[in-house]
Amino acid sequence: MLWIDKFLPEADRDSGSVRTTTLLKVLSAMRCHISIVTTYTSWATFQQSVHYTRVMQSLGIEVLPSWDIVRQGRLLREPFDFIVVARRDVFLRVVNVIHWFRNASNFGPNGYVYSLHPTVPIVFDTVDLHFMRERMERELFQSQPASVVEAIFGKQAAYVHLAQADEEKNLALELGAISMSDIVVVVSEDERVQVQKTLLANGHREHEAVMVISNAHEHQPPTTTLLKYRSGIVFVGNFDHLPNVDAAVFFAKQVMPHLLRDPRVRADPTFVFHIIGGRISAIDKSGPPASIASLNETNFDGERNRVVVHGHVPNLRLLYRRIRLSVAPLRWGAGVKGKINTAHQMGIPVVCTSIAAAGMHAFDGQHALVADEPHAMAAAVLSAYYNETLWMHLRLQGLKLQDDLYSASAAAVGTAAIFQRLQQTNDLMRMKVRHQREGHSRMCADMKASQLELAAAQGCDWYDINHSARAITTSTT
Repeated sequence: MLWIDKFLPEADRDSGSVRTTTLLKVLSAMRCHISIVTTYTSWATFQQSVHYTRVMQSLGIEVLPSWDIVRQGRLLREPFDFIVVARRDVFLRVVNVIHWFRNASNFGPNGYVYSLHPTVPIVFDTVDLHFMRERMERELFQSQPASVVEAIFGKQAAYVHLAQADEEKNLALELGAISMSDIVVVVSEDERVQVQKTLLANGHREHEAVMVISNAHEHQPPTTTLLKYRSGIVFVGNFDHLPNVDAAVFFAKQVMPHLLRDPRVRADPTFVFHIIGGRISAIDKSGPPASIASLNETNFDGERNRVVVHGHVPNLRLLYRRIRLSVAPLRWGAGVKGKINTAHQMGIPVVCTSIAAAGMHAFDGQHALVADEPHAMAAAVLSAYYNETLWMHLRLQGLKLQDDLYSASAAAVGTAAIFQRLQQTNDLMRMKVRHQREGHSRMCADMKASQLELAAAQGCDWYDINHSARAITTSTT
């Protein structure tokens, strides 16, 4: 298979990369030969990606050195059984090459050069629905003066989508990419429903194969530090993603003043808002944008050092061992929020907005505290921060939610459903799987050893790794 993305996965920098890395490991456990290529390349980013190239290679994944060798048709002899394209903007950049694969005989001298893989299936991994995010973005900022937008985003203000015409154009392009794909992957059931509704509302037919593979995290034990030894609040985000920039500024400038009116907070110098994250696309990938870095200078009526901007932190576990609370004050966005997944996985309670909780199956008072207005969010933060019983309840329920819905095992089930769909609709895939049956038990044993669960309905009864003749049955719904 060929995986096409904007960057190589950088799992220590953004949640989308965590999901991609886990999915690639699942596919590798399924004994796929994986090639990956990125569309965003420059000498600087190539130099920075050497480490992540080696990570991919250590997983047995072939890293193609340049998108150009795909774009120019030099890989068309590769026997790709299917192609995964991640993200809308990447899909739009590679759409012509996809046409080479899908309608190959129409291209190239004498036709035959490009007629090797005319039926290769295309899987479009949306990562998040861009049209949902851009609609919220325009509604939030279209009435704001340009000076306000610039104060929040700095030089990145030029990338804020305020024109409805641009939004409609991008929507048409995204729906076109969805309609063109054999399988569409979204990250939540809410987004699956939204895709079908939006297709119908814009003159398209419902897509026959919209499947859900949510955020996927490999198991890690939670941190165990007692509440009394923890302090501070944390926000983690990739600051190439504009909703994260807005969320950090919103919390620092609109929620922190409410918090500092509480005498417990004013008397506690360890009550600090920590901001973690850099920019993947920047030359200096460790540093945040200027609009975030400037929050270090925030002065709350003489209270300084209450906001600390750390930039990129490679090992979040060390940080989460001492942090008491995580916040996700997102005011717009789509998809499933990896910052909530990571906090839950580490055993840290979360306070978030309804936008951040959307699609997460995280209910207010059970898995997180949900509030949208600054004063309400401040009240929720104080409740979770100082009430040990509530803190422990949110911690335990967050851990359970993470294990139930956002594990590598759940991703393996979704990935197997994609394979089943490909086998049902593509003759070449069906024939290849038939010839691979002799290695089937070994594949299942490999996946069992990797702690990846797979439903029997997807074509694989579990084989006990110690007693391979005995199948372990699983029930499916």
